Amino acid sequence: MSESCLSKEHDKGGRHGLFWMLALILIGAGYYGLYFRCGFNLADEGSVMLLSQRILQGERPLTDLMLGYNILWFYPISGLFWLFGVSLVAMRIYFFSLALITALLGYSIVCRITGHRLYAFIVGLLLVAYPGTSYRVYLPFLVMVNGYCLLRLIRDNGWLWVTAGATVLGLTFLVRVDVGIFFALIWIGTLVLNAFAPRHPDRKRAALLPSIVLTAIVVLAVHLPVYFLAKAQGFNREFLQQYVTSYRLMRDGIIRGNLMPAKAAKAPVARLVNINANKPDVAAPAQEAEAGRMNLARKPFAQIWKAKKWKARAQAFVTYAPIFSLGALLTWTLSIGIRRRLEPDIYPRLLTILVLSGGALTLFPQFFGFRPDVSHLAEFMPGFIVAAAAGGFYLFQNIRAKKYVGPPCAMLVCILLVLHLAVWIVFAFPQRGAGTIALRSGRTEPFHAENGVNILLTSEEAAGYGEIRDLVIKNAQPEEYVVCYPYSPGINILANRPTYEWSLYVDNAVRAPNFDAKTIAKLKSKKPAVIVINDWAINQSKDSRFSVWAGKTQQYIEENYTLAGTILKYQIYALKE
Repeated sequence: MSESCLSKEHDKGGRHGLFWMLALILIGAGYYGLYFRCGFNLADEGSVMLLSQRILQGERPLTDLMLGYNILWFYPISGLFWLFGVSLVAMRIYFFSLALITALLGYSIVCRITGHRLYAFIVGLLLVAYPGTSYRVYLPFLVMVNGYCLLRLIRDNGWLWVTAGATVLGLTFLVRVDVGIFFALIWIGTLVLNAFAPRHPDRKRAALLPSIVLTAIVVLAVHLPVYFLAKAQGFNREFLQQYVTSYRLMRDGIIRGNLMPAKAAKAPVARLVNINANKPDVAAPAQEAEAGRMNLARKPFAQIWKAKKWKARAQAFVTYAPIFSLGALLTWTLSIGIRRRLEPDIYPRLLTILVLSGGALTLFPQFFGFRPDVSHLAEFMPGFIVAAAAGGFYLFQNIRAKKYVGPPCAMLVCILLVLHLAVWIVFAFPQRGAGTIALRSGRTEPFHAENGVNILLTSEEAAGYGEIRDLVIKNAQPEEYVVCYPYSPGINILANRPTYEWSLYVDNAVRAPNFDAKTIAKLKSKKPAVIVINDWAINQSKDSRFSVWAGKTQQYIEENYTLAGTILKYQIYALKE
């Protein structure tokens, strides 16, 4: 492929096409407008909202409350709440705006690579249609904005894109540390590989060390204002410590193989409690719980052909498909890259595929190794879609030109990519966890609660959420505590009642060894007016039920609180007078 051909494509792609971008914006805004107010996830979405509210109220991140992610995941929302008041609808608009920007970036990447605006527009439409869960769209956005900057660095070089990319990398760390670490490796690798590309090798190699130094300086500079804020508020040590902790967790996970679903050592459970009766529990025969699963169970590979239902087969397929589709694409790319005699201009193309595939894979470990569910897979798929679109374009060119790697091999990789994408499109669209318009299905009943919760629910959800809200408000004054186990902070939002818990999430894997003693001590000291328990199998295993691994806490609650009602499987306990 000649340099003139590449330059022509680059110019055509670089002009983008205002018409296509405006069309994507209008379609995206209209599509999201149909369902952005539908539903309310009392777990994850409630957590994001409650943590942002607590930061706004003056609590210190990482000291007074555990975030789970870095502070820029929450600070923009706190700022939004400061401007417009605490509002679920305002937060939804913010997240769906990020989803639309992600689609525009994906369109721009594919347009610059291929020079075909209609092709890029179709990719953009897919990104609009499958944005992922709204409260986690930060992750595909980070993949896309890093990918765009890396593409510009490969294509245009120059200090401008080194600086811009380093700024984005610094912000990536401030949103989520582990993703920042992955992208730091990709950035360094890109700078090194780009420096040893055949075109202008002397000039590029001379700029390698200054580029790495500049990247490090800019990343640190982006962190400085946040560090000084943390120091002023007294959580600078915890702010820095999370970087060390994240690195150690990633290192240990790789060394020990903990990226695979693991089971903790078996532990005896001496007694189970009757969670539906307000009386002391009855002793159960000593028994051994099933091994405490630390990660969500992954569907067995054999389910692809053994499962009886299409949905189960498709979910197993899309779980394992990235290993084969992206693996084949990367193998094809590397098989070309190791050849000695290549046209110089082929290297930027190969590097682009490596970078986009690597960017997508930054979100694969958390899905495949820890939470292999639809919502986490939906975060990975936007990056995959763009990588597959770029790789598929180059594969098609290879088939037409009959160069480097034979057309049959390229065709096989194309088939894998298309099959993977086709199954995902059909499987994910009706899945609410994928963040599609399926969230709107059956949700036509208006529901209103505190903190700008003005949304649409199913009739059952609206009635249940209303009962929960009213029951909590009836039994807890505005200044009294409400605590939810193991993970339902959205109830605090509905009723606008505070919690004292440092961590909003707890399960059988992350609980402290002395969880029961500590929790009961806090209950005696803080005397929350209401305790809400949802005894669901949070890790899809029996021993991940709260009543199993926190039996003593459950017993204390039943002895000192009255079961005011069980609504939508949420047990509402009110403090006895």
